[in-house]
Amino acid sequence: MDESTLLLEFYESLEGIESLNIWNIQNGLKTVDKFRESNCLYQIISERKALSFNINMGILESNAQFVDKKGKIQKTRLTEDDIDYFKGRLSETSNVILKSRYAHLIWQECHHKKYSKIAIENTSNQSI
Repeated sequence: MDESTLLLEFYESLEGIESLNIWNIQNGLKTVDKFRESNCLYQIISERKALSFNINMGILESNAQFVDKKGKIQKTRLTEDDIDYFKGRLSETSNVILKSRYAHLIWQECHHKKYSKIAIENTSNQSI
């Protein structure tokens, strides 16, 4: 199976997300073992980063952590490339949960009113 087909299957599994329950997300997402040596790995990592954030006091904070070379625990941070990737994904996805998540993450970084509006509109369209 070629990389574009694998990535398309992963995106299709993302579109199936119906809640931000981490267990449901992990169970529903396409496995990514085949991406380890792939050019698509960056997209998968960005998606996983986006899904690792939870709202805490109105701010999306990452729950993903790693240990740096000095042994200090660091939280996963978004890069400028992640933000650019999320901007592209906003127009590609029809999933309101993903739209809300991408827009909220973008807004936290650049504080552009356009993205806060997208986040709010799509949050209000989610079924509870």
